Amino acid sequence: MYRTPEGIDVPFLAVRLPDFHTCCLPSGQEDALVDLLARFPGVCEAVWFATDYGFPKPETHADSARRMEAMAKKLRAKGIVCQLQISNTLGHSQSSHLDNSGITWNDRMVGETGIMADHCHCPMSPGFREYIRASMTEYARFKPEFVWIDDDLRMRGHSPVNLACFCDHCLALFGERQKQSWTREALCAALNEPAAGALRAAWMDFNQFRLADFSRLIADAVWAVSPDTRFGIQQASAEWAFYNGGCDIAQAYRAITRDGALPGGCRGGGGHYTDYYPRGALEKAFEISRQFACLPDGVPVRVPEIENFVHGAIGKTSLGTAIEAAIDIAAGCNGLSIANLMYQNEEIGWHAGTFRKLADWKPYFDALLRENGESVHAGLAVAFPASQPSRSLMPGEPAWSWTSAGMGEGYRLGTIGVPVSTAPAAAYGYILTAEAAKGVDEPTLRAMI
Repeated sequence: MYRTPEGIDVPFLAVRLPDFHTCCLPSGQEDALVDLLARFPGVCEAVWFATDYGFPKPETHADSARRMEAMAKKLRAKGIVCQLQISNTLGHSQSSHLDNSGITWNDRMVGETGIMADHCHCPMSPGFREYIRASMTEYARFKPEFVWIDDDLRMRGHSPVNLACFCDHCLALFGERQKQSWTREALCAALNEPAAGALRAAWMDFNQFRLADFSRLIADAVWAVSPDTRFGIQQASAEWAFYNGGCDIAQAYRAITRDGALPGGCRGGGGHYTDYYPRGALEKAFEISRQFACLPDGVPVRVPEIENFVHGAIGKTSLGTAIEAAIDIAAGCNGLSIANLMYQNEEIGWHAGTFRKLADWKPYFDALLRENGESVHAGLAVAFPASQPSRSLMPGEPAWSWTSAGMGEGYRLGTIGVPVSTAPAAAYGYILTAEAAKGVDEPTLRAMI
């Protein structure tokens, strides 16, 4: 365990377990899995269970929760910490191949074009909120030490919806805040008016409010059963988070940490599923580090999600996993998490190779954590102007261009040797992408020079 300056113990490695219904372990393999994880003390210090993918009926969630509770007893007897991840928060995308039989409400997430997502849901939908509250009450019964909200806690990228949510309920709520009624068409047109910076800023704040309100609903449901459970958010890219109201999503973090009284965590994500594109590990590490740099106070647990998709021999090697882990710790992580067991494409014993490699590297990881656990990159910061949404749009600029700042392009410079900083406080110069340059106002420019 790594202990943060706040006195929070962070497991060295948390391992994602297979889903109980969609990717169920073969009969009799649960004990083999427990034995595998216990074989590497000081390495596999935690696991995280995952709620069922899709939106199945409540009784399916209840059955999974019971099985998790039984498995958690076996794991805790070996000294392994048990966490939980919400696999589907608002819904990742169209998912007709999953069990969505629990959807009984009619309101869905609506995009800027009016398209509706069948399997992604508005965070303000009363029926959906009750479904989530009830399911989280079930899962909380095994009292997970930590609950991670997945990266579909976002207001964009819910295929087929791009930007969300413009349903009638959200339009009415935003209208109440603005003291003005809106149709979707009128609001979308107004948001893209060149001088509508104040309206755009208000919409982004509304995005933050909706995510925070939904996060609070989840946390309250869990705390009613397990009051000591801590929370974290598994984030996607800072670029995606920009439309959420800023890449810090600070309001949501305040909601799940009781305004910092119950310190929480960030599990940084950003893809890189295989070894086929090695420098992707560096690009992802910069992305994760940027997410950490944007965090509000009260979020000391900072880990990556090492995603070894497709969880088998043709994906990521044990060496590639160890190298990625080292890069992530160097980028400011103070623990690790890995998703390599989700799909049973290999026998349980095959995964021992990955854990053995991490065990072999453990003395190096410990030294790196000891010397580097709270550090940030110094160098040229990729500027992220907070004024980007509220800036005046240029003549002929495409609609919704203010929702992006092109940050990823700047971080790629770090893979060719340019020292890139992800924390403005550690910067000795700045990189401005073409998109971000449009949003630099005078106060930002003065701070940069």
